[in-house]
Amino acid sequence: MTTKLTEKMMQLGINKTICDWFQFFAQETWDRIGYARTRKGLKIWETTITQNLIFEFHTSKDLYSPISPNTWGIEILESINESTNGNDIELFVETNDGILFFAVQAKIINHKGFKRNGMIDGNYPNINHTVAGLNQIDLLCSYASNKGGIPIYLLYNFVKNSFENKRQCNIDFEIEQYGCSISNANHIKDNYFKNAIWSIPTFLNLHPNNALPWFVIPCCFQKMSKSDILKLLGETEIDISKIKEYDLYEIRTDKNWKSLEPFKTTEKKTSKAKNNWIEFNPKYRVVISSELSYKKK
Repeated sequence: MTTKLTEKMMQLGINKTICDWFQFFAQETWDRIGYARTRKGLKIWETTITQNLIFEFHTSKDLYSPISPNTWGIEILESINESTNGNDIELFVETNDGILFFAVQAKIINHKGFKRNGMIDGNYPNINHTVAGLNQIDLLCSYASNKGGIPIYLLYNFVKNSFENKRQCNIDFEIEQYGCSISNANHIKDNYFKNAIWSIPTFLNLHPNNALPWFVIPCCFQKMSKSDILKLLGETEIDISKIKEYDLYEIRTDKNWKSLEPFKTTEKKTSKAKNNWIEFNPKYRVVISSELSYKKK
């Protein structure tokens, strides 16, 4: 365990807030990728990190919400559709302007071709993924637009590099907090997918100027207006009037979603309509709202 991971673990143990948990998981992800990528024969996949994220989210809420009830307003739902993509996530976040929606696609950094220069950089080749001949980034942006939301990439990172310390909403942070970062999908599309031709972005293309540490989601967004969030994300294309403010009851009672259970019984397979995957197809729905905070009985 690295010194910085130990520090973040101690910080979480003292404060026990969801804001601190996001910082801890970013550091853990940075260290986890670094551990795998600097040892021969070890591999790590974005799906594994996303699964760990959902699992640790779920268990940490159960552990910390009774202790720090006002900061763990979170619920995780699972799609009833079995043919979903585990790297696609629906994220709903309470803000000063109500609950906003983010369509989230996870991507992990790649270091092939970058190891000879000491892994000071990396890139995201899977960002050019296509589904039945359609570009995944188009599906992501269209899905967000149709639901009145904002499309973002959740990037899992590690590089052997450093930046000057940064500051975001009164939180000082170092480069390791980009272990989990978010970047505006519309910005990536406009700058790296011009005329439907990809120029694969690198870590240094996006960080620090065009990506944010993901802790801004609970630590900053919840205290910001819709316009300030769009500005922070560098979003210039979306008409603010088209950003929908969601109702918590609507989100939680959607029949296409169910509460995530820690253990599922094996169900007998039944014939289901074939899913052609020609869409953004989220497996998880994460809701962050103070109305979901633990209430002591």
